[in-house]
Amino acid sequence: MEAQAWSTYWQSSGSGDAAVRSNARGQSYEAFWGEIGQNFIMDGQAQSHIDLACGSGLVSQSIRSRIGADHVCEQHVMDVSEAAVRMASERSDAVKITPLVASGARLPYKDGAFDLVTSQYGIEYAGREALREALRLVAPGGWLIALIHVKGGPIARECQDNLDCLEHARETELLPRMRAAFLDAAESGDMAVSLHQELDWQRQAVDCPARDFLLRLLSDARTLWQRREAYRPEEALGWLAHQDSEVDAYIARMRSMIEASRSRSDLLKVFEPLDAEALARLALSEFVLSGDQEPSAWHLAVNKRPS
Repeated sequence: MEAQAWSTYWQSSGSGDAAVRSNARGQSYEAFWGEIGQNFIMDGQAQSHIDLACGSGLVSQSIRSRIGADHVCEQHVMDVSEAAVRMASERSDAVKITPLVASGARLPYKDGAFDLVTSQYGIEYAGREALREALRLVAPGGWLIALIHVKGGPIARECQDNLDCLEHARETELLPRMRAAFLDAAESGDMAVSLHQELDWQRQAVDCPARDFLLRLLSDARTLWQRREAYRPEEALGWLAHQDSEVDAYIARMRSMIEASRSRSDLLKVFEPLDAEALARLALSEFVLSGDQEPSAWHLAVNKRPS
């Protein structure tokens, strides 16, 4: 369900209501990854790069925008969503990017295949083994650089606010009840009252993207119900089924984002079993978005020793 939920999101260009506001300050991320490109590619440290769980391609595009056409670097993008991989590769300007649709927990590359391995809010979704898999891909002397959700951080909290709104709406079963009412008028009951009550509850909920999404959806549903005689049943049923699946997918995305968040100890435990002699550096620091007071991400930087 989680993979399908994210595929649904990226198929709509990743610009819909699944995005959390804390994640919208793209300039902070673009500047960060641009600096990574300058530090690791322009100075010749990295000639091959893969971005894991690439999403729309912000990381690879930000790196390319800084390094310029004169610096050759073989670039790959990978995501579990085919729509995301296609979007990321299509954002390339004349630079060929090799796409891969796969799970981050198991990747079809040889050990040490890339000088630079990156991920922004992605590889942690596939679990602890995915972080070790990402490190497996790093060549001797190469780097793994990742931004990873902070457990209990502002993004995780906003995801929880989103989830609270979505689950409240789901518990009312308004959309399934409306579908039943279109099929059998005897099932209509107090539909208008129920819609009004849920709209009132959402208006008083914490301001978050899911609340905005639900207020629009419920307002449209109320209009549909008030004018139900003007619609063919199959049209109404199709719209309601689609909105119901959108809510389910949104819930799955928010749950996955919360579950993907990690504490400092969670991340350090991933690397404890590794041979210390194989790592030249392992650093874990806080990444604070411009304008924020607390970290939204962990900045993980792991450097393998040269062979």
